[in-house]
Amino acid sequence: MNLFKKLFRRASDPQPSPSPAPAAEQPEDLLPPPEEPEEAVAVELAPAALPSDLNTAHSAPSASPEPDAAADEPEAPEPVPQQPQPDPVPEDTVLVSHNAREIYAPFPPFSRLDLSSKRELVAFRDYVVLAMETTGLVSGRDHILELAMERYEGGRLVGRFQGLVLQDSPLSPQVTQLTGLTDADMARQAIPPMEAAQRAAAFIGSAPLVFHNASFVIPFLERLLAMAGVAGPVAYVDSLRLARRAWPEYKTYSLDYLIRRQNLAKRQPHRARGDAMCLSALFRLILTQLGRSGRETKLSEQFQPRAGVVPDQSGPLWQKRIVFAGVFQSGKAAMQMAVDAGALLRETVSAKTDFLVLAPSAADGAKARAAAALNQAGKAHITFLDEASFLRMVRQ
Repeated sequence: MNLFKKLFRRASDPQPSPSPAPAAEQPEDLLPPPEEPEEAVAVELAPAALPSDLNTAHSAPSASPEPDAAADEPEAPEPVPQQPQPDPVPEDTVLVSHNAREIYAPFPPFSRLDLSSKRELVAFRDYVVLAMETTGLVSGRDHILELAMERYEGGRLVGRFQGLVLQDSPLSPQVTQLTGLTDADMARQAIPPMEAAQRAAAFIGSAPLVFHNASFVIPFLERLLAMAGVAGPVAYVDSLRLARRAWPEYKTYSLDYLIRRQNLAKRQPHRARGDAMCLSALFRLILTQLGRSGRETKLSEQFQPRAGVVPDQSGPLWQKRIVFAGVFQSGKAAMQMAVDAGALLRETVSAKTDFLVLAPSAADGAKARAAAALNQAGKAHITFLDEASFLRMVRQ
């Protein structure tokens, strides 16, 4: 009975599930394959995408692996060498397209003339006045739109140059509004940059240039002249610097302000030809103002060139020293006429005097005797003039 009860209990008890075999005892071929991390696929590079020297470095086994903590960290990738780049263009050269060929043209050097002495001012009579309009204010990004020049020889105007320069892109609305030029105007009248550069260089020749505000003009101009192969040096005079010397009391020296202040003839605004004509007149006024002596101030302060009157550099009285003696029928108008003609008024006779204008009452005066003595001693070459002769000369 007891045996029957034991058998009955064993049959009714739940049978425990067999425990699995230890992992170590399972065959390797039954283990599931390890899963690759997703980030490994994202950063994997094909061998062809790496340079050949880097492929070799990654495939070669390590010579002496050290089992340390750092070995578990991924190695930093070696820097990929940069592809060889062309040599940078020097800052003083400009890339020019000519007959479908690209060449590097060096910028010509510029040499400033200060005209610091009276002798230099008087002798400066051969030059080219230059004015330009640009598409903006930054050279290299913006370009010359219009160029105008006037050539002077012996102080006399002998030639003019004016031309529009063809642009690679349409004109901006701002440029059209300022200048009045349109794309249709450019298509009809503009010439290619290379042709414009060659014509401009031929017109300039070896003459020194006169322009206003060299810091703005030169960066544009050097690129243009580089296209024509001008080697330089290019001599120039900055009229802005001379204007500061001529009128130190002014608060600004922009070209537009000086033109208005000197009451010069109005011209078409924001066009190179009008600016060149006004700059020529302004430059002659500057030379006249600088030619005055700071030692004798009474006449210099009393007689100034009349506004809008531009002296003729080729005239017989330009930068000549004149002394007046006596009372004239025309009164002080004779002195004003001399100043308007570019003459330099002096109060006393010296070896530097060029003309002595005598009224009848001063024919035998002290100034006449002093001038005659200097001429006789060979120290001066003073020309004696009466009032009528002087008026004929000044009106030539």
